[in-house]
Amino acid sequence: MSDLHVDDSVSILSDPESTVELHPAYPFIDDDADVILRTTSSDGVVDFKVHKIILSKASPFFSGMFTLPQSPNAGQECLDGKPIIDCVETPTAMRLLLLYIYPGEDPTITNLVDLSVLLDAAIKFEIEYVAAKARQLWTALVPEDPLRGFAIACLRRWDREACAAARVALREDIWPLQPIPIPEYERVSGNTILRLQRYHAACAVAARNLALSNREQWLHALHSEQCEHCSNHGSKHVDSTRTALMMSNWMTKYLNIVAEELTLRPSPATAVNPAVISRTIKEAFDPGFQCDLTSYNIDMLNRFVKHFSQKLEIVLCSIDPELEL
Repeated sequence: MSDLHVDDSVSILSDPESTVELHPAYPFIDDDADVILRTTSSDGVVDFKVHKIILSKASPFFSGMFTLPQSPNAGQECLDGKPIIDCVETPTAMRLLLLYIYPGEDPTITNLVDLSVLLDAAIKFEIEYVAAKARQLWTALVPEDPLRGFAIACLRRWDREACAAARVALREDIWPLQPIPIPEYERVSGNTILRLQRYHAACAVAARNLALSNREQWLHALHSEQCEHCSNHGSKHVDSTRTALMMSNWMTKYLNIVAEELTLRPSPATAVNPAVISRTIKEAFDPGFQCDLTSYNIDMLNRFVKHFSQKLEIVLCSIDPELEL
């Protein structure tokens, strides 16, 4: 089961040279099954042939369903003598759920879209251990899609995870208020979305203020990382002075530019963005600068950027998202 790629259409073997297409419900196609879970997608109906005993052991929902007395005149639809249960879940959700229920290795989930539908199915069918595993997977997947991760956490009232996702989402440009094109947000309250927006805006103000204030403090931090080439290799005093002036000029440009960027994306990731740093270096330094920037000053720049991002992290951590889920 571990060699499957999960999607809404057809599963294929993970071997890149394989061209063998499998049944869309594979591996749940055994003829010895005694019940069929029917799902639909844009490509049509997908039937999963499964076993009542396995579903009953894993799910109180199915256990209760299968122990209910059935009227002989109920007229339930059957296929090959097996009763059909119509499910609203997508084929992806059902396949993932069944792969967790049946013996074998757990499926690989690489995105929050699949995790979200799996979580919905696990909660509906009262399969707590699958829901718990999905919650554990959330932590690893949220950095790639923090806004969706935030919505999933809010819908489940995961306070700690929601706050963590809100902080990761600071790297996203979501202020001023814009529609968020993620289906999960259709089920999240407007008040919760506004709280996320307010948190993002509050962090933007705090981050910008940090960059544009305390210039003397930033200068002290900058020059505490002196250029070893100029101070320890016999350079003339005028060269050391020029180095200091050029570095101070770079620092000013960096703080001004990063302040603008932080207004949109108030995250430490913004402060250490290579594109921002590269831009400030090009604007601040003369290509003919006598001190070899690449060899001797780039470490000084990196140390200052790291110092600033650490200070920014401290400031942002002091701001409470106040989600009140």
